Amino acid sequence: MTGQYCTAFQVLLHAITNDASTITFSDGRIHIAGHVVLSATNVMTGKTIIVNASGPAGITADGTTIRLEGRTLLFGEAGFFGPGSPAELSAAVGVTIVDLTTGTILQRARNSTDLCPLLA
Repeated sequence: MTGQYCTAFQVLLHAITNDASTITFSDGRIHIAGHVVLSATNVMTGKTIIVNASGPAGITADGTTIRLEGRTLLFGEAGFFGPGSPAELSAAVGVTIVDLTTGTILQRARNSTDLCPLLA
């Protein structure tokens, strides 16, 4: 998947390993867990970073929010995480909560690294 996740250049995201599994509970909650490793590549230069994005993650029963825990990758073009939000490509460790109805990040992990300068 290629997108303008960094302001100055496009980034290609590719799953190197995706051994994630999904469990849907009877009340509608969804739990996603497993080993996920992604590559993020600057399309202009070919520079690549490998990211462990194994989570886990959980989606609420009503489908309105997702709770990302552990190691995750946040990516979106400008406006993806709500009106006026900048493009983003970041590796996070900790808890991030996103409102799936608006894309707004409700809570950010305390430990987050902007990957765009590393790919520039």
